[in-house]
Amino acid sequence: MLSDFLIIGGGVSGLMAALLASKKRKVTILEKPNRNFQLAKRILVSGNGRANFYNADLLDKKTYDTALFQDVKDIVLDGKTNYAKDTLDYLSNELGLASYQEGKLYYPFFNKSECLYDLLIGELKKSSVKVIEGRATKLDYHNKNVSYFDIDNKRKDIYFNDVLISVGGRSYDRDDYSYSLLDSLGLDYLPYSSALCPIMTKEKIPFYLKNCRLKGKLSLYCEERLIHEEEGEILFKEDGLSGIAVFNTTIYIHKLIEEGKKGFILKIDYSSHDGASINFKTNPNCYPPFLRQYLHDCNYNNGEPLIFTFKDFYSFRYSQVSYGGIYLNQIDKKTLSVKNQDHLYLAGEMLNESFPCGGYNMGLSLLEGYKVGKTLCQKIN
Repeated sequence: MLSDFLIIGGGVSGLMAALLASKKRKVTILEKPNRNFQLAKRILVSGNGRANFYNADLLDKKTYDTALFQDVKDIVLDGKTNYAKDTLDYLSNELGLASYQEGKLYYPFFNKSECLYDLLIGELKKSSVKVIEGRATKLDYHNKNVSYFDIDNKRKDIYFNDVLISVGGRSYDRDDYSYSLLDSLGLDYLPYSSALCPIMTKEKIPFYLKNCRLKGKLSLYCEERLIHEEEGEILFKEDGLSGIAVFNTTIYIHKLIEEGKKGFILKIDYSSHDGASINFKTNPNCYPPFLRQYLHDCNYNNGEPLIFTFKDFYSFRYSQVSYGGIYLNQIDKKTLSVKNQDHLYLAGEMLNESFPCGGYNMGLSLLEGYKVGKTLCQKIN
């Protein structure tokens, strides 16, 4: 079989690339079989079913001067072109997506993830894009060939002129997860680890603290240096901590681990939140019973921050994204093609780029799919 433009992976990036490229190219999507076969099914569970698909920070050029986002600066900003703005304009003006902002977060207007999902799938069905169920196992770039197993587990091949691989990362415990496709690319990558997930602590969490919640400011320290702090609600698990603020610290911890750092301390300052605070005059009986008990058992003074030591991440089963993937220094950021292999494109979570909660990860996946699609429309084989 021959495909003009083959997309391996029908997630957010793959859908966007297909929609754009199909205006000028014949497009095929190869997506692994799954129960009640669906493309981009993770849209439906994003944002707790609300799909916070974008963040206003992505539109601000200053964002890409910060440490977390500087590696994707040249992907988003290209001369006078801001691909974050162009992507959002495409969704709104060309596809007709109705949305609204809640703070910096963008949501579908009706606050339902299926609204975004149905829009993208509906547009795909109106296009000439062909969808094949199959699990890709190997790419032979020299012969422009991809091997895959179909739904009957028969080995087949697809030849291509251009190919985009956007198979995502590893965000669930999957017994069948394999690095074989990544290995066949011959590129360096960081094996995936769970991220945006709860963490385990070295300190034992007493039974009376389990499932209790505490609002405050969470601070991450490494070697006594403040790395990140964020206000939010902390949920105590039987062996660690959870909550959005905790999830976001995992991105910073992963980056520090890559740098060879160790010893991560988390402090929970519960003395203020949402503009209100307590002080030494506050009657201890105002404290919730679980907090009073924990302060007593651990010899903390009233109002003193709680200290926990990072032990490990929760498994992929509990993660929202994965940390790791193909290193960006092997990618031409102007086109998202692999350097010296201008018919091979990579996008989405399979790249070594992970960001905090709040529409960044999905927003950049949409953006990268949009950019590849635009590139393929303008390219003449």
